[in-house]
Amino acid sequence: MYSGARYSHLNGSYDRTRPPVRSDRVFQQVYKILVAFALIVAIGAFWSNAHLLGKIREPAWLCPTGLLVSIAGAVFFELAVRALGSQYSPCFDLRLPAFRITRGPYRLLSHPIYVGNLAILLGVFVACGSLWVLLVGCIVGVFYLRSARTERRLLEGLST
Repeated sequence: MYSGARYSHLNGSYDRTRPPVRSDRVFQQVYKILVAFALIVAIGAFWSNAHLLGKIREPAWLCPTGLLVSIAGAVFFELAVRALGSQYSPCFDLRLPAFRITRGPYRLLSHPIYVGNLAILLGVFVACGSLWVLLVGCIVGVFYLRSARTERRLLEGLST
C-alpha cells in the first residue's frame, strides 16, 4: 500500500518539462493492476489457506521476516526517491536526466528504486506465502529490467 500511495504522489508531481524518452507506457496500467492484485492476494493469504491463493506452507518465522524485508525495501525506496529529487520520472514516462545522481543509494546501485520495490514484493511474498505475489514480483521485475536497460543507455556519457 505504501509503494502504491507513494508512486501516486510522485507520478502526479514529477518534472514533465525535461525531454521525454521512449519508454514502456503499458507498464503504467499493468503496474496498478498487478499491485492491486498482489495486495488483495496477500491480505487473503494472511487470513486464509484457500488453495486458490497459491499459498505454500511456510514456517511461522517467515511472516515477520518478510515484513522486515518489506519495511527495509520501503525505506530503501524512500531514500532513493529523496536522493533522485527532481531527476525522478516514472519508468513508463522516462525523461532525459540532466545529470547522473551519485548520492544516497545511487552510490551503490544504478536503480535503487527498482530494488526497493522488488524487496517490498519479495517481503510480502515471504510474509504471506502466496505464489501469486511472487509471480507479480517476477512480472514487475521484467518491466524494471527493460526500463533499467533504457535508463543505462541514457546515463552513459552524462557527467555527475
